[in-house]
Amino acid sequence: MAETPIEKLLAYRLGKKYTQCRSIPDRNKVLMGELKEILYAEIETLLRLNGMINPPFDPFKIKEIGRVPVRVEYAEDVGSHGAIEVAENAFVVKLSKDLLRSGSKLIVPYRLRSTMAHELMHTFFYDTSQNPPRKLGSGLPSRRNLMMQEELCYFLARNLLMPTFSIKDQFTKRNSLKFPSIDNINYLKSRFVASSDLIAYRLITDLNMWRAIFIKFVKEGNAYRSITMLKSKANKFYSSLKIPRSVPSSSQGEWEKILSEHVLKTAEKRKHKEIAVINGQRIVLESALDSRNPMSIMTLVWTFEKSESTLSDYFD
Repeated sequence: MAETPIEKLLAYRLGKKYTQCRSIPDRNKVLMGELKEILYAEIETLLRLNGMINPPFDPFKIKEIGRVPVRVEYAEDVGSHGAIEVAENAFVVKLSKDLLRSGSKLIVPYRLRSTMAHELMHTFFYDTSQNPPRKLGSGLPSRRNLMMQEELCYFLARNLLMPTFSIKDQFTKRNSLKFPSIDNINYLKSRFVASSDLIAYRLITDLNMWRAIFIKFVKEGNAYRSITMLKSKANKFYSSLKIPRSVPSSSQGEWEKILSEHVLKTAEKRKHKEIAVINGQRIVLESALDSRNPMSIMTLVWTFEKSESTLSDYFD
């Protein structure tokens, strides 16, 4: 039976270990962590080879992958805003012209940069030691395998735009970054030219550097729909806080009511911070407008461990 692209990539990168783990249930998922480590090391090398050691990290500066040139084309009918193919012995990244329009001087082109980075990560599914590059795997992937491929590319794209070595350097230079806050998200957005969602993924999900919850709400009519929901796994208390699909929430639970009122206050005040107590646990809720078109709100939630005497200092 022909191997799918994700299976071939795992075999190509892990060699004998992949074969030896044949009897392990769900081996693709089990070995994904090791694959990510190998590919992330190659991303760091790729950045340095292209002279990128300080933020922001621009995927458009990458003109070659292995021995294969990279060029960019813009088109009207590109599915999911981006695609990649091989043509004339080069990788051709096709991007939607809509991304250019959203990348005007008035709007930072986060989506354009992240789409370009994501498509570049699909080159890992090719053997780039030769030109033209050879696609890995010929088997038809299942829906689950396709999701694994896309999740891997999203993960690697986040690493390209916010590499770990640079994040740690920023945390060393600016000690306050160790504490989750809207101000810190905005600072990192300006340094890395990255969206609040991407920053939250890196610090909460990928690296576990912030023990927090992050939610992105987008206005739809008179409500705000939650489109991004991230929870740190390091704090078990967070698992008890169910994030509603939208606010105001139809649930009458204590947490949902507090969150709903908090987001609505943020919509009025543009930025809002408060402390609440849920099931005996003191938490901080902090939100701010993230964009105006469409109108969106970013929310951070985390447990507050400081003594009561320092609360006034924190809110000054």
